[in-house]
Amino acid sequence: MFNRMRSKVINKVSTWYNTLLATEFHRGFERWVGTLIKDTPNAYDKMIDSNYINTHIGSWKHRLFDGSHTPHEMWDKVKNTFPNDSRLEELQAYFLSMMKDLQTPAGLPFLTVSKEGYDKTTSYLKNQFGIPSNWYYDIQTVNLAEIFGSTLGALAVIFNWNKKDKEIFGEIASSLFVSGMIGGNPIVVIMSLVTLGRAYSLHKRKEGYNFIQPGLKKGGLTSSLFIGMMYVLSAPLLIELITAFIVVLMARKYFAKISFKEIYDWFMMNLQKIKMKIA
Repeated sequence: MFNRMRSKVINKVSTWYNTLLATEFHRGFERWVGTLIKDTPNAYDKMIDSNYINTHIGSWKHRLFDGSHTPHEMWDKVKNTFPNDSRLEELQAYFLSMMKDLQTPAGLPFLTVSKEGYDKTTSYLKNQFGIPSNWYYDIQTVNLAEIFGSTLGALAVIFNWNKKDKEIFGEIASSLFVSGMIGGNPIVVIMSLVTLGRAYSLHKRKEGYNFIQPGLKKGGLTSSLFIGMMYVLSAPLLIELITAFIVVLMARKYFAKISFKEIYDWFMMNLQKIKMKIA
């Protein structure tokens, strides 16, 4: 009984937290997280930022380009700051500097990329698909708020690892995937794919993924609808949250009556009407 309740709570917290991070809510929350460690830059911090200080490459996105902010690059910078500091002092400085950078909205990159390649790719994504450059930056970095969301996602997967509830697996996987992709959190996207793979291995492979479709649709609908409402509404944040939450609850209540084929047909029909008017 307790284990089932614990799993249910973690599932809900994980999906809703990551969904919120994919909305405008994340801006204020990440700014608040950025105040957790208040400390003036020390010699180690300045050494880590030395490439940026000398070149001013990339402005606030410089951590992706300056060759000093991936975990191993940061460690090299810390080690070379002083010739006579102890290994303990270096480790303390390394983790403190990492936490100070992780708590900011800019976060830390997984890999260093070239500024020219980044600009070329973001230009292509924006012109061809309308994807903003900040999303491309976000998908290549991680911050403390996103790590917390990824941890919750991992816990949701772990606590449901041996369960054969098709709807739970589908809902977790699709909700995490939608919020991870829109919010630019690659770790959450990976968690969603792990969940989907585990569900596939627990059930008959000959069924394909048909067995998990109800959960996939329900989780994807919940996250997509909530995130969409938050972006469409122009109201104070609290009003947006309440309105989006009520709409999602209603959609989930009548989920079984929703025909996605009818919605698709209606959308395509109206899209054709708009095209005819434009022509």
